[in-house]
Amino acid sequence: MTSYRLSNEGKVEIKQAQAKSRWTREFWSSKAYVSVSTLRRFLSGNPVSSENFIALCEAIGIEDWQSLVDWESSGIEAPSTSQARRSSFIVSGTFDDDKRMEIEALLKHLKTLLGSCNITVHSEDNAFAPAPEPETEEQESLPPSDAA
Repeated sequence: MTSYRLSNEGKVEIKQAQAKSRWTREFWSSKAYVSVSTLRRFLSGNPVSSENFIALCEAIGIEDWQSLVDWESSGIEAPSTSQARRSSFIVSGTFDDDKRMEIEALLKHLKTLLGSCNITVHSEDNAFAPAPEPETEEQESLPPSDAA
């Protein structure tokens, strides 16, 4: 099992994010679905599983968790940006106008879950433009969010 620990710079960034959020340790750990003791180990710079490390960073709003890892002590080579794995998917369907609000809510939630993403919606008659960030073009693009 791979484990990561915070670098010294990572500790500073995490402490700033925690101060900004004003979250208690109990609340933060519950948002990340980890125990408070795991959060304590994380904050003190002790190794935690990679899954818990990522969950704790993302829960507090840091998407670029790789920049917080002490790669030297982990014994793993830091991933380069060219090694980053990218995925995409396409969803196609037909819906009535009465489903528009539900679809807009789902798209907004999906964008929140994915963090840095690009969501594009096409419509034949340009009648559908999701509410989160409307544009007037035939193609609607929601720019990536910059949570980090």
